[in-house]
Amino acid sequence: MAHPSPARRGAPGRVHDRWLRAGVAVWTVLGLSVLLWGLLRVLRPLAPLLWPVIVAAVIVYLLAPPVGLLERRRVPRGLGTALVVTGLIVAVAVPGLLIVPLLLEQVSAVLAGLPTSLEGVERELGVLAERLGLDARVRLDGEAVTRWLRRQENRDSVAGLLSGVGSGAAAVGFGLVLTFAGVVIGFYTLADLPRIRRWAAGLLPEGRREEIIGVAARCAEATGAYLRGQLLVAAFVGVASSLALWAVGLRYWLFVGVVAGVTNLVPFVGPLVGGVLAVAIALLTGDPWQALWAALALTAVQQVESQVVAPLALGRVVRLPPLVVLLVVLAGGVAAGVLGMLVAVPVTTSARIVVRHLRA
Repeated sequence: MAHPSPARRGAPGRVHDRWLRAGVAVWTVLGLSVLLWGLLRVLRPLAPLLWPVIVAAVIVYLLAPPVGLLERRRVPRGLGTALVVTGLIVAVAVPGLLIVPLLLEQVSAVLAGLPTSLEGVERELGVLAERLGLDARVRLDGEAVTRWLRRQENRDSVAGLLSGVGSGAAAVGFGLVLTFAGVVIGFYTLADLPRIRRWAAGLLPEGRREEIIGVAARCAEATGAYLRGQLLVAAFVGVASSLALWAVGLRYWLFVGVVAGVTNLVPFVGPLVGGVLAVAIALLTGDPWQALWAALALTAVQQVESQVVAPLALGRVVRLPPLVVLLVVLAGGVAAGVLGMLVAVPVTTSARIVVRHLRA
């Protein structure tokens, strides 16, 4: 009588293990998703206090590699952290001092010129309706729109996280305080990062400690690389869009370029927002040809970004199909607004790493 080979005897067991690992992976991802959604819902009233945590996390992810490099070159970690953080502050503050006054001037000009622009649009729509034989009376109250925008500016300053603080000046001041607090938290976290890692490792079960640390390190590496790449890409889009729009003679070129760069942090959103804003400004100033040139200029910038800059900056960090990226960004927006859209891709990438590990 023939006996089954060891390979055939073990096959059902291997199939069972694969199904078991797949089930664990699916339920892990679902559980983490529900937990993240619940935390975002619970913490939403505390959104202003999340800002320093976000700033600190960005600083840690951005600056951990150079601080680690200095430490390996025998520079004390505290001194290396101080040098790198100071370098970051200088790199942000010096261009900011040059750009912010011009940017504020253009924003004020946009708000001041909005009533006149809307009146021009009203006249053009009336002429078009008359040519089409339509009895349409278009009324655009530019002053009312401007007043509403100023109220929203005061209400939603500092990226919408400081609602209810008070006037615009108080909101900006509060935002600066929270940002400074985030820098301080990030500094101390970077300086004590090895000790924090050892403390966190001590909380893990000893039998699975190395495995969990390895997976967490891969997730942190992917998240940090994605964040650094996205910031580089957004900086390129902001600078290149501003220069391209200045070259075609668009008014408020810096304002549109900054908006395009900032919104580029959210996949699929930046190109749409920047293009629509540039075309709208050109049309409101009564120059359709300039609108065309502005659209072509931003299209060229986005092509360079998607074909050259993004692959170099991000490499193979995000190995997700574009459709998946779009879906998770939309889901993040529904679950937690702009913050959810920003973290959707790195969270999905980390979940993919965990699932692949559990299936291995």
